[in-house]
Amino acid sequence: MNILKTICLVAIGMIAMSSGCEKSETISPDCDISYDCKDLQVLEEIKDEEVVVGSISGSYALFRNEGAVSDENILVPCKNLPQNFKVLGKILIVSGNRMNCCELLSYPTVKPGFGCLFIVSSIKEKRN
Repeated sequence: MNILKTICLVAIGMIAMSSGCEKSETISPDCDISYDCKDLQVLEEIKDEEVVVGSISGSYALFRNEGAVSDENILVPCKNLPQNFKVLGKILIVSGNRMNCCELLSYPTVKPGFGCLFIVSSIKEKRN
């Protein structure tokens, strides 16, 4: 009887431990840009969205066509853009993940910065 109780208690304990809150996956990308963020997590998955190539303090950024200048509308690519996409004003179609690492780009006299880290999964030029 004691063995049966022990088995039941162990089974209940295992079920209780496995049914806890799920943790978000932490991502550690190998980026070309430097950032000082820990515990990176995906804020938003972006799929085939139109963006415009721009620049802030000499760094390339992707501006979403949503008007307001804010972190969620400025995407800072983790990897350098391919040379043929480094044209200011060029319209691109991108997919990827906007991360919780923001305020990455700034002008020397303006704080806080702008833009969130963006891990690109797909990038192509918009065709008319």
